[in-house]
Amino acid sequence: EGAPAYGDMTTLNYLNFIADIRRIPRAKKRKRINDIVEKINLEIVANQKIETLSKGYKRRVGLAQAILHDPTILIMDEPTDGLDPNQKHEIRSLIREMAPRKAIIISTHILDEVDAVCTKTVIINKGKIIFGGTPRQLSALSSYHDALNIVVAPEDAEGVSKILQSNPNVSELEEIYSGNEIRITALLKNKGEVASDLQKALNEGGLTPKEYFFEKGRLDQVFRALTMPKEISGNEKPQ
Repeated sequence: EGAPAYGDMTTLNYLNFIADIRRIPRAKKRKRINDIVEKINLEIVANQKIETLSKGYKRRVGLAQAILHDPTILIMDEPTDGLDPNQKHEIRSLIREMAPRKAIIISTHILDEVDAVCTKTVIINKGKIIFGGTPRQLSALSSYHDALNIVVAPEDAEGVSKILQSNPNVSELEEIYSGNEIRITALLKNKGEVASDLQKALNEGGLTPKEYFFEKGRLDQVFRALTMPKEISGNEKPQ
Protein backbone atom coordinates (compact mmCIF):
# COMPACT_ATOMS: atom_id res chain seq x y z
CA GLU A 1 0.00 0.00 0.00
CA GLY A 2 2.79 2.42 0.82
CA ALA A 3 4.44 1.98 -2.61
CA PRO A 4 7.96 1.93 -1.11
CA ALA A 5 10.81 3.21 -3.26
CA TYR A 6 14.32 4.59 -2.85
CA GLY A 7 13.68 8.19 -1.86
CA ASP A 8 17.09 9.51 -2.89
CA MET A 9 16.59 8.36 -6.50
CA THR A 10 14.82 10.44 -9.11
CA THR A 11 11.78 8.93 -10.77
CA LEU A 12 13.72 8.11 -13.95
CA ASN A 13 16.70 6.68 -12.07
CA TYR A 14 14.39 4.47 -10.06
CA LEU A 15 12.57 3.18 -13.14
CA ASN A 16 15.93 2.52 -14.82
CA PHE A 17 16.97 0.54 -11.76
CA ILE A 18 13.72 -1.48 -11.82
CA ALA A 19 14.16 -2.12 -15.55
CA ASP A 20 17.60 -3.58 -14.87
CA ILE A 21 16.27 -5.71 -12.00
CA ARG A 22 13.51 -7.00 -14.31
CA ARG A 23 16.11 -7.69 -17.02
CA ILE A 24 14.35 -5.65 -19.66
CA PRO A 25 16.66 -5.72 -22.72
CA ARG A 26 18.73 -2.57 -23.19
CA ALA A 27 17.29 -2.06 -26.68
CA LYS A 28 13.74 -1.93 -25.28
CA LYS A 29 14.39 -0.30 -21.91
CA ARG A 30 14.34 3.39 -22.86
CA LYS A 31 11.14 3.11 -24.92
CA ARG A 32 9.42 1.05 -22.24
CA ILE A 33 10.27 3.58 -19.52
CA ASN A 34 9.21 6.52 -21.68
CA ASP A 35 5.91 4.81 -22.51
CA ILE A 36 5.15 4.13 -18.83
CA VAL A 37 6.12 7.66 -17.76
CA GLU A 38 3.76 9.07 -20.39
CA LYS A 39 0.95 6.61 -19.63
CA ILE A 40 0.96 7.40 -15.89
CA ASN A 41 1.69 11.13 -16.40
CA LEU A 42 4.99 11.24 -14.56
CA GLU A 43 6.73 13.65 -16.95
CA ILE A 44 6.52 16.57 -14.54
CA VAL A 45 8.36 14.65 -11.80
CA ALA A 46 10.66 12.55 -13.99
CA ASN A 47 13.83 14.24 -12.69
CA GLN A 48 12.59 14.88 -9.16
CA LYS A 49 13.72 12.87 -6.13
CA ILE A 50 11.06 10.43 -4.96
CA GLU A 51 11.34 11.60 -1.33
CA THR A 52 10.12 15.04 -2.41
CA LEU A 53 7.03 13.76 -4.24
CA SER A 54 3.46 14.05 -2.98
CA LYS A 55 1.67 10.92 -1.79
CA GLY A 56 -0.26 10.79 -5.06
CA TYR A 57 2.87 10.90 -7.22
CA LYS A 58 4.64 8.32 -5.02
CA ARG A 59 1.71 6.00 -5.69
CA ARG A 60 2.02 6.64 -9.40
CA VAL A 61 5.73 5.78 -9.29
CA GLY A 62 4.85 2.60 -7.41
CA LEU A 63 2.35 1.65 -10.10
CA ALA A 64 4.84 2.49 -12.85
CA GLN A 65 7.46 0.11 -11.46
CA ALA A 66 4.83 -2.60 -10.97
CA ILE A 67 3.79 -2.62 -14.63
CA LEU A 68 7.14 -1.72 -16.18
CA HIS A 69 7.85 -5.35 -17.15
CA ASP A 70 4.26 -5.88 -18.39
CA PRO A 71 3.27 -8.66 -15.94
CA THR A 72 0.41 -11.02 -16.75
CA ILE A 73 -0.77 -10.93 -13.11
CA LEU A 74 -0.98 -7.66 -11.20
CA ILE A 75 -1.90 -7.41 -7.50
CA MET A 76 -2.73 -3.93 -6.21
CA ASP A 77 -3.52 -2.76 -2.67
CA GLU A 78 -5.65 0.41 -2.40
CA PRO A 79 -4.32 1.71 -5.77
CA THR A 80 -6.11 5.08 -5.62
CA ASP A 81 -5.96 5.82 -1.89
CA GLY A 82 -4.73 9.38 -1.35
CA LEU A 83 -5.21 10.45 -4.98
CA ASP A 84 -7.27 13.44 -6.03
CA PRO A 85 -10.37 12.87 -8.23
CA ASN A 86 -8.47 13.48 -11.48
CA GLN A 87 -5.68 11.09 -10.49
CA LYS A 88 -8.22 8.46 -9.44
CA HIS A 89 -9.90 8.73 -12.84
CA GLU A 90 -6.57 8.30 -14.63
CA ILE A 91 -5.50 5.25 -12.61
CA ARG A 92 -8.92 3.59 -12.90
CA SER A 93 -8.92 4.20 -16.65
CA LEU A 94 -5.47 2.60 -16.85
CA ILE A 95 -6.67 -0.43 -14.87
CA ARG A 96 -9.66 -0.87 -17.19
CA GLU A 97 -7.36 -0.52 -20.20
CA MET A 98 -5.01 -3.23 -18.92
CA ALA A 99 -7.76 -5.59 -17.72
CA PRO A 100 -8.40 -7.46 -21.02
CA ARG A 101 -4.73 -8.52 -21.15
CA LYS A 102 -4.02 -9.19 -17.48
CA ALA A 103 -5.41 -10.81 -14.37
CA ILE A 104 -5.71 -7.86 -11.98
CA ILE A 105 -6.51 -8.39 -8.30
CA ILE A 106 -7.36 -5.30 -6.25
CA SER A 107 -7.55 -5.28 -2.47
CA THR A 108 -9.53 -2.26 -1.33
CA HIS A 109 -11.89 -0.85 1.26
CA ILE A 110 -12.91 1.93 -1.14
CA LEU A 111 -16.18 0.42 -2.32
CA ASP A 112 -16.85 2.90 -5.13
CA GLU A 113 -13.60 1.59 -6.63
CA VAL A 114 -15.13 -1.88 -6.72
CA ASP A 115 -18.07 -0.51 -8.68
CA ALA A 116 -15.80 1.55 -10.95
CA VAL A 117 -13.26 -1.04 -12.11
CA CYS A 118 -14.07 -4.58 -10.96
CA THR A 119 -15.83 -7.32 -12.91
CA LYS A 120 -15.93 -9.73 -9.97
CA THR A 121 -16.09 -9.07 -6.24
CA VAL A 122 -15.08 -11.22 -3.29
CA ILE A 123 -15.65 -10.17 0.32
CA ILE A 124 -13.51 -11.90 2.92
CA ASN A 125 -14.38 -11.65 6.61
CA LYS A 126 -12.29 -13.33 9.33
CA GLY A 127 -10.52 -15.44 6.74
CA LYS A 128 -13.69 -16.74 5.07
CA ILE A 129 -15.27 -15.81 1.74
CA ILE A 130 -18.75 -14.52 2.54
CA PHE A 131 -19.64 -13.18 -0.92
CA GLY A 132 -18.55 -13.85 -4.48
CA GLY A 133 -20.17 -12.31 -7.56
CA THR A 134 -20.33 -9.22 -9.72
CA PRO A 135 -20.56 -5.67 -8.30
CA ARG A 136 -24.11 -5.55 -9.68
CA GLN A 137 -25.03 -8.68 -7.72
CA LEU A 138 -23.47 -7.16 -4.61
CA SER A 139 -25.48 -3.95 -5.05
CA ALA A 140 -28.65 -6.00 -5.46
CA LEU A 141 -28.24 -7.28 -1.89
CA SER A 142 -28.73 -3.77 -0.55
CA SER A 143 -32.07 -2.84 0.94
CA TYR A 144 -31.55 0.38 -1.03
CA HIS A 145 -31.33 -1.45 -4.36
CA ASP A 146 -33.78 0.35 -6.69
CA ALA A 147 -34.74 2.71 -3.84
CA LEU A 148 -36.37 5.90 -5.08
CA ASN A 149 -34.83 9.22 -4.09
CA ILE A 150 -36.74 12.46 -4.42
CA VAL A 151 -35.14 15.81 -3.58
CA VAL A 152 -37.69 18.53 -2.84
CA ALA A 153 -37.99 21.96 -1.28
CA PRO A 154 -38.96 21.81 2.44
CA GLU A 155 -42.46 23.14 1.72
CA ASP A 156 -43.14 20.23 -0.67
CA ALA A 157 -41.75 17.47 1.56
CA GLU A 158 -44.97 16.75 3.46
CA GLY A 159 -47.03 16.45 0.28
CA VAL A 160 -44.53 14.13 -1.38
CA SER A 161 -44.25 11.98 1.76
CA LYS A 162 -48.02 11.57 1.93
CA ILE A 163 -48.13 10.45 -1.69
CA LEU A 164 -45.39 7.92 -1.08
CA GLN A 165 -46.93 6.61 2.15
CA SER A 166 -50.22 6.01 0.38
CA ASN A 167 -48.57 3.82 -2.25
CA PRO A 168 -48.75 0.10 -1.29
CA ASN A 169 -45.44 -0.58 -3.06
CA VAL A 170 -43.51 1.71 -0.69
CA SER A 171 -42.25 -0.24 2.34
CA GLU A 172 -40.32 2.48 4.19
CA LEU A 173 -39.44 6.18 4.01
CA GLU A 174 -36.36 8.08 5.13
CA GLU A 175 -35.86 11.85 5.11
CA ILE A 176 -32.53 13.68 5.18
CA TYR A 177 -32.49 17.46 5.66
CA SER A 178 -29.73 19.37 3.87
CA GLY A 179 -29.88 23.15 3.88
CA ASN A 180 -32.81 24.35 1.82
CA GLU A 181 -33.84 20.93 0.51
CA ILE A 182 -34.93 17.52 1.74
CA ARG A 183 -34.06 14.15 0.23
CA ILE A 184 -36.76 11.54 0.67
CA THR A 185 -35.70 7.92 0.14
CA ALA A 186 -38.41 5.34 -0.45
CA LEU A 187 -37.66 1.62 -0.17
CA LEU A 188 -39.79 -0.13 -2.77
CA LYS A 189 -41.46 -3.47 -3.29
CA ASN A 190 -42.04 -2.91 -7.00
CA LYS A 191 -39.99 -0.27 -8.82
CA GLY A 192 -41.94 -0.34 -12.09
CA GLU A 193 -45.38 0.25 -10.62
CA VAL A 194 -44.20 2.98 -8.24
CA ALA A 195 -42.50 4.96 -10.99
CA SER A 196 -45.61 5.37 -13.11
CA ASP A 197 -48.05 5.83 -10.21
CA LEU A 198 -45.86 8.36 -8.44
CA GLN A 199 -45.24 10.55 -11.46
CA LYS A 200 -48.97 10.79 -12.04
CA ALA A 201 -49.66 11.62 -8.37
CA LEU A 202 -46.96 14.30 -8.28
CA ASN A 203 -48.34 15.97 -11.39
CA GLU A 204 -51.87 15.94 -9.97
CA GLY A 205 -50.61 17.45 -6.72
CA GLY A 206 -48.66 20.18 -8.50
CA LEU A 207 -45.40 18.98 -6.95
CA THR A 208 -42.16 19.29 -8.92
CA PRO A 209 -39.12 17.54 -7.40
CA LYS A 210 -35.66 19.05 -7.81
CA GLU A 211 -34.26 15.56 -8.39
CA TYR A 212 -35.79 12.13 -8.94
CA PHE A 213 -33.63 9.04 -9.27
CA PHE A 214 -33.32 5.34 -8.41
CA GLU A 215 -30.31 3.95 -6.54
CA LYS A 216 -28.24 0.97 -7.64
CA GLY A 217 -27.71 0.06 -4.00
CA ARG A 218 -25.30 1.10 -1.26
CA LEU A 219 -22.20 -1.08 -1.19
CA ASP A 220 -21.05 0.19 2.20
CA GLN A 221 -24.40 -0.82 3.70
CA VAL A 222 -24.16 -4.29 2.14
CA PHE A 223 -20.58 -4.68 3.39
CA ARG A 224 -21.66 -3.84 6.93
CA ALA A 225 -24.68 -6.13 6.70
CA LEU A 226 -22.50 -9.04 5.58
CA THR A 227 -19.64 -8.50 8.02
CA MET A 228 -21.50 -7.15 11.08
CA PRO A 229 -25.03 -8.61 10.87
CA LYS A 230 -25.59 -8.56 14.65
CA GLU A 231 -24.46 -4.99 15.14
CA ILE A 232 -26.63 -3.14 12.63
CA SER A 233 -30.31 -2.28 12.55
CA GLY A 234 -32.76 -4.61 10.86
CA ASN A 235 -33.46 -2.39 7.86
CA GLU A 236 -29.76 -2.44 6.94
CA LYS A 237 -29.63 -6.19 6.43
CA PRO A 238 -29.61 -7.41 2.83
CA GLN A 239 -33.00 -8.56 1.58
